[in-house]
Amino acid sequence: MRRSKPGQPRKRIKNLDELFAYASKVIAKKETFRKIQFVGKDFSYTIKIDGDTWDGTVDVRHASYIIALQNSVNDLLSEFEVQGSLSEEDIRIKIDIQQGCSEIIPDLTKILISLGSKMTTTQIFISTILAIGGFVGIMALTRILNYRKELRLADKRAQELSVHEETKRALYQPMLDAFLLKKDRYSSYEKPVRILANVLDSDDEVTLSDGVSAIDQQEIKRNLIRATRNTKQVSYVDGEYYLERKDYSQGELIFTLSQGDITFRAYTTGLSTEDAESLAEEIASREINEELPFLLSLQLNVDHTKKKILSGLIVGVGQPRTDKEIKKLAALIG
Repeated sequence: MRRSKPGQPRKRIKNLDELFAYASKVIAKKETFRKIQFVGKDFSYTIKIDGDTWDGTVDVRHASYIIALQNSVNDLLSEFEVQGSLSEEDIRIKIDIQQGCSEIIPDLTKILISLGSKMTTTQIFISTILAIGGFVGIMALTRILNYRKELRLADKRAQELSVHEETKRALYQPMLDAFLLKKDRYSSYEKPVRILANVLDSDDEVTLSDGVSAIDQQEIKRNLIRATRNTKQVSYVDGEYYLERKDYSQGELIFTLSQGDITFRAYTTGLSTEDAESLAEEIASREINEELPFLLSLQLNVDHTKKKILSGLIVGVGQPRTDKEIKKLAALIG
């Protein structure tokens, strides 16, 4: 697991655009990961809505989007074991609504600063930013720009993407590629964008990023990843698991674990540097005399529906956590 070198200067980030641009360059291996120093005071983004019914009154449509956004932020903080150390004030997203209630401006400054201390390795950083890119709408925006480009290439008479749109599309493509590679893990973070698409009328338009032309309801819906039929949940399932396989092919270490007759993939990006090194040493030592599969004692956050285990995130090793409600894996699904 790559981490920034001791003494290496931190990467100074002033706003969300710089954060996403840096993440894309790290994913594309055009820059080496360094720990982040958030030096800006405004990590907000703006969603602009143009439609006859957005007439100056805050209504249930605004509330639906804001609730979905807050839930996504809570899921992210919980996934990276941050939420318990923060006050309710720190967790709560600040929302500014302007221009006759047609502009929704969420501010993620406190959330990002809270997550900053957790982003100590390349993979933890990438995982965090892909989730944020999901609920902010950057992943959906990049798919929409790709869709527009394909249509315009097919119709030689159509106007090409603007220089600004093409620049953003190309810049964010590495993020989208990484997002789609593990869409089973990250697609749930796009729920705020799905909610937004559902509250728009057919003739409404929305702008997700400065310099990108407005998007209509059908264009958003056409480019969203289909949500799982059952609502995803996260449960704490610490215990002993058989390590069946190790996979490095996707640029990070992914385990295939089993317990009883249940087999699933588990990501290692939730581990601290110390735990990652400890686990790697244990596995290397045991592989000298043992063959896979063998048992490991792991602390796991498991994504699941009522019918299926989706994936796991390993956040620690050793004994079960005492500050969590630990469940049995088999009890999660009917």
